[in-house]
Amino acid sequence: MRFACVTSLIPFSLLTILYFLGIDFGFAGAFFAVAAFSFFRVPMMTIVDVTAMERPQNFGGLRLWGSLGFLFAALPVGLLISDWRSVAFPLTISLAIFAALFAAWRMPTKAAPVSSKSTGTFRELLARRDFKLMFGIWILWAASHVAYDLCFSLHLRDLGARPFDVSVAWSMGTLAEVAIMALCGVMLPKATHATWTFIGLLGMALRWLLIAKVQSLTVLLLMQPLHALSFALLWMTWLDFVKQNSPPHLLARAQGTLSTVVSIGSAGGILIWGPLYASQGASVVFNTAAVLAGVAVVLSLVPVLNTLVVRSGANA
Repeated sequence: MRFACVTSLIPFSLLTILYFLGIDFGFAGAFFAVAAFSFFRVPMMTIVDVTAMERPQNFGGLRLWGSLGFLFAALPVGLLISDWRSVAFPLTISLAIFAALFAAWRMPTKAAPVSSKSTGTFRELLARRDFKLMFGIWILWAASHVAYDLCFSLHLRDLGARPFDVSVAWSMGTLAEVAIMALCGVMLPKATHATWTFIGLLGMALRWLLIAKVQSLTVLLLMQPLHALSFALLWMTWLDFVKQNSPPHLLARAQGTLSTVVSIGSAGGILIWGPLYASQGASVVFNTAAVLAGVAVVLSLVPVLNTLVVRSGANA
């Protein structure tokens, strides 16, 4: 974690220094800085997730603090990027990562103790049918959801929104996300992972269809609480699925696999949505994303369909 923080800090620290010196690093410089930052930032999230999952406390109650950080950053960022050449942006990111580095020194130096009774291999875990099904759902979800991550701000801008309006939109979505995470300790045990997955994916598909159709900034802002379904509910459900279905000694690798599969879907989506938005606009992007979400919805019904088939066979 400390290593990931330091290596994530270096690129934005260099950008900050270049800003102070008045050196124009251009798009290429920004691209490589963000690429390096992103490469080392991924373990930060994965490791913290696993560390939190090893604790007996409600995971959602811990994870929501990350969303609160996003919320508090989303509001002022519209002001920070009003002049993108301002040193405030890379300096703020550098200070935030430095704070994370400081916090990393307070993390436990060893993983939670694993019971000697833990059995099973990682290969056996990956071979399980439910995990294979989840891999397909995770890839489709990530490829679909990244359309929102990449194009929603552009869509708002093209409808006349100011940078601060975009910040407010993201903040509203994140506030709903925080609320779901706070409640997930009570919610998740009341239904199966398959049920929550179906509800979240269906909500996501409907959300994309609405974004594709609605042209009113006010209505789009009022729709932002649906982020609680399309992201928070699903992510909490899947982290709980990994925790409940992975042997303790494989928890970190299982969570790393979730992050890897999601990253693959996101990378594929990013390659599609940018050019598609530039050539066809928001309506085509979000309608197409809704189709991907719809396929994921169908996959989420497989456990239910299997149960129906088994029951009908038993009755026959």
